[in-house]
Amino acid sequence: MPLNSKRRGRGACLNGEPIHATASEGSLTLQESMLCLGNPPDPGAFQKNLKVLAELGPRVRGVRILSSAALVYSWVALGRITAYVASDINGNAAMYASRSK
Repeated sequence: MPLNSKRRGRGACLNGEPIHATASEGSLTLQESMLCLGNPPDPGAFQKNLKVLAELGPRVRGVRILSSAALVYSWVALGRITAYVASDINGNAAMYASRSK
């Protein structure tokens, strides 16, 4: 089973090995992208995410909603998902993206 870890100042690791998003040749199109939405506890923030889903969902390859932001950050770094969008992370809007495939 893979073990993702992150320590402040040391970066992210998979099974103890450093991981980094690798830039692909050129940018991915929306149709090639895998989007992940945050799953905030605040109902108002969730409504904002539903708007993002309605806008982008039909235009991307796929959409995932995971319950662990830490896992999503690792997946962005690994290139398993292209972007993570969250309407409320500690009161802030956030989007993290990778150019990886």
